[in-house]
Amino acid sequence: MILIVMALKKFTRPVDIAREMGKRETNVSRELKKLIRYGYITKTEGGYKILDQVFADWIRMRFS
Repeated sequence: MILIVMALKKFTRPVDIAREMGKRETNVSRELKKLIRYGYITKTEGGYKILDQVFADWIRMRFS
């Protein structure tokens, strides 16, 4: 769900993602760290970013 929110809403900060999902920021931060380990996202200065832009585009097409 985090990847979907990141792709559709283009949110990068955990606080924005958590608010959109209705979850606690600490839980979202924990999941973001897992997604980094799996190689889906990376941490940037302003937040987080999906690494594969084609994958992000596919999410937007599939879930919008």
